[in-house]
Amino acid sequence: MGAEAAKTLASDYEFKVPPHAEKLLGFYCYECHDDDRQKGDIRLDNLESLNQQARLDLLNKVLEQVYSGEMPSRKADQPTEKERDDLAKWVFGELKIFNASKLGDKLRYYRYGNYVSHDKLFRGDIKTAAYSPSRRWKINELIYHERINEIFELKGRARRKLFHGVVKPFNLPTESGVKYYDNEAVEGGQFLTLMSNAKWVVDKQLRPALSKSGEFKFSKAYLDTQANNRRKLFLIFPDERWNPKVTAQAFERVITQDETPSDTDLQAAITHQFSVVLQREPTNDEMSKYLQFTKETMKISDKTSALKKMMVSVIMEPEFLYRGEFGGDKPDDNGRTMITPREASYAIAYALTDRIPDAQLVQAVESGKLSTREDLKREMLRLLEEDSIEKPRILRFFQDYFGYYGVYDVFKDEERFVGAYNPHRVVAAKYI
Repeated sequence: MGAEAAKTLASDYEFKVPPHAEKLLGFYCYECHDDDRQKGDIRLDNLESLNQQARLDLLNKVLEQVYSGEMPSRKADQPTEKERDDLAKWVFGELKIFNASKLGDKLRYYRYGNYVSHDKLFRGDIKTAAYSPSRRWKINELIYHERINEIFELKGRARRKLFHGVVKPFNLPTESGVKYYDNEAVEGGQFLTLMSNAKWVVDKQLRPALSKSGEFKFSKAYLDTQANNRRKLFLIFPDERWNPKVTAQAFERVITQDETPSDTDLQAAITHQFSVVLQREPTNDEMSKYLQFTKETMKISDKTSALKKMMVSVIMEPEFLYRGEFGGDKPDDNGRTMITPREASYAIAYALTDRIPDAQLVQAVESGKLSTREDLKREMLRLLEEDSIEKPRILRFFQDYFGYYGVYDVFKDEERFVGAYNPHRVVAAKYI
């Protein structure tokens, strides 16, 4: 119902509890929520005497409790599924007249998925074809750091889980439920952190080449500390604890050549940045956009600054922070499309690990062997059975789902440990 239609109907509406709803409320609700008891400061036998806003607020509470099965309480007589549905439909209908249902808004988010009756979901009554809407999933902070490792093309022991200079733009969830879906805009503070991180990464990517060309030189304070007290060097300059040994050839060529970089050189630099940041080549439209952007920037600044701005912009692409599920094939008879093989490879990798798809997943995508349910099952089982591949997401799924690590925040025996037990330190240590 549209807002205008609801407004028209609501203007002439007189609330009255219908007989079937009055019967259900009287049998299952009034015992605890009438004038005498009012458990939880909730009274339901006077709905008709409440003003409109108070009644809508109360009906929203009723709907959520009835729909979730929380009320009536487990000790009380329970309504049949049909009775519960009938009561929920009546309450929802009343709220819909005023476009006032808060539960309807909540159910659009994945964290409320468990509000759906599991019996109804799995017993076979629902005959419509299952599907998920097109969506983005935000990567977690650990995947974020691993993706930075990929930018520097670090392998084996050289991979670093923590870079000095890279600040966490977001944290792992502290409540139960799925938290990685994209339902909120990036906040100002997060955007500034992401931008600062991107600039740090690009400075490190180009450091060896800039040092070679003479465009980068350590400060006098750094050189003095290095000469006089190396033990204090990294305490005073923590950002210099690690530097890559080489700059990618495509970037170095742009920096070190005397003449203005050609389109071919700039295209090679753009392609390399896409390859290490997004693990793919740019599309024709992306190449055209980034090439024009870089050339226009060179007109008002120098080639190094233009190169840096291009590289930072690629790292700030939403694809670096989100995993997409948009599909690409022709719809089936029910209007559904399968996710693309590349999307499937990331879905599988991130379901189990904090790493991008491994070589075998990439090969499966490129060879057309990740397009069916059987293909996805094969690769999922392969990762599960491969002991050499770390799979931290399995444990964190249960942490996210049940929120059981929250026990540290409600620990009841702190005094026995005389301050030695620090729940926040324990939680932090688990993710380092």
